[in-house]
Amino acid sequence: MTLSDLKSSVDIIEIARELGLHPDKSGKCLCPFHDDKKPSLQFSKAKQIVTCFSSKCSAGTMDVIELVKKYKGWELPQTIEWLQARASGTYSIIDTTTATSDDYPSIFKQLRPKLGQSNKARTYLKDRHLGYKQLTAGFNTGKEYDQLKYCIVFPLRNSEDEIVSLYGRSIYDNAKSRHYYTPNRKGLYPGYPDSTTTHLLITESIIDAATLQQHLPILSQEQSDFSFSSATAVLAAYGTNGLTSEHIQAITKLEQLQEIILWFDADSSGMSAVDKYAKELGQLLPAVTISTISMPDAEDINSILDAHEPEILTHLYENKQEIANTPTNT
Repeated sequence: MTLSDLKSSVDIIEIARELGLHPDKSGKCLCPFHDDKKPSLQFSKAKQIVTCFSSKCSAGTMDVIELVKKYKGWELPQTIEWLQARASGTYSIIDTTTATSDDYPSIFKQLRPKLGQSNKARTYLKDRHLGYKQLTAGFNTGKEYDQLKYCIVFPLRNSEDEIVSLYGRSIYDNAKSRHYYTPNRKGLYPGYPDSTTTHLLITESIIDAATLQQHLPILSQEQSDFSFSSATAVLAAYGTNGLTSEHIQAITKLEQLQEIILWFDADSSGMSAVDKYAKELGQLLPAVTISTISMPDAEDINSILDAHEPEILTHLYENKQEIANTPTNT
């Protein structure tokens, strides 16, 4: 990727927000490079540049590379590496070496009450059809913790139900990088399935798993008049390539498991992941039924609620389809 390609693949205003700057609707904000009393830093979305117009500042005009380089105090290689992670649009690893897994429970405890205190976080969740009061999550503005900035923060848990990692989902949907994990990711969301689990739903993302927890009666507290077994659990994969060895270990230990339901997005990568994991899990657990959910084109578990009532999820579940277990040749 050339520098020109890199600059064209990120948005300078979204990068500014990730850095902790706050451009307003007209693209202005306080300049971090001098003692700015009146917003003098002006962003141009069209030109993808930013200029400080204060005579007291020497920052001048910067493209996105120069902005990050100057703001972070980095050399060019480190700046490029940081921007490339955001340009890829894939899950990113937080570049911090200060926190360890022992710190994450206290960090999450600090961030959890912030979820209800932030209008932006509550609005984001409402737009995603999620009630913040029912969600085991926190929010980080960056003031409390330098990483996972502007993210809804979810805890990842080990087999002892201890928080061992954190996942952050940016509240800015047009950000180039929306998903973050703390280093050396481990743990599962919402946690290891209970040993009595007979039916296991596997989703493509944490947001999808949280959506089912709140809107699919079999997983919610309102299970009256619902015909499915109550021994049903949900487990989030970390994207289409994110069913890890830890997931597999947790799944294969479920001695009462009867069925795995793969509920992924209705796009090419989601369908490919269903095919891949159906074969892998079918080989590991030949006595377990592997099923899938047929979704409308380009929809996921959360987005389908934009145009439908939550009952659509029950309807889709009721019409799940078993995947034939076809062993591969050896």
